[in-house]
Amino acid sequence: SCMTKHYKNFHILMLGRLLGGVATSLLFSVFDSWLIRAHADAGVKSYLSKSFSAAAYGNSLVAIGAGLVANKAASSNDLLPFFGDKDSEDSLFYMGGYLNPFDIALLALILCGFMAATMWEENYGESKADGKESADDDDGHGKDQLWYSALKTAYTTTVRSRDIFLCGAVSSFFEGSMYIFVFMWTPALKNLTPKEEGEDSVSL
Repeated sequence: SCMTKHYKNFHILMLGRLLGGVATSLLFSVFDSWLIRAHADAGVKSYLSKSFSAAAYGNSLVAIGAGLVANKAASSNDLLPFFGDKDSEDSLFYMGGYLNPFDIALLALILCGFMAATMWEENYGESKADGKESADDDDGHGKDQLWYSALKTAYTTTVRSRDIFLCGAVSSFFEGSMYIFVFMWTPALKNLTPKEEGEDSVSL
């Protein structure tokens, strides 16, 4: 998703938005599920509320810091085409300017992914008990299953369950409206600002 921002192509940018939506959904579900399961396996479920409180507080601090770093990175240089003359408008790939925060985010994601893969224990769901396969192993959650088995099972469950499907649809519409607000509120304010005041006016 971060890499697609470098391309001056509508279809590639739309693919980036699709990947960004998938990544956002994973962000607000996978880590919470892992945390809950890890607390249950460690027998410290009573500390779960404290862990979520610390995570929420930490997210706020990280968000503030990330905003300051992104603003500094975006204003550090100009947005220029990677190939060809800097005044060319036919270039497909760009670097610098407002793309710098996405590059920093990509490096941060790679670092966090590496740390999670090397430092965190994997949660496979229900494990084998008394020498017998659990029901979850048959559904594709076992350790010996293919990597996409769990995704296939989740998709099948979502399609077959009306409640889960509707819950996912409501969540998708909510996330979509949130993205529309995030992308459109600044242009909307600019359009409402009197032209004689300019974009740097105090009212804006």
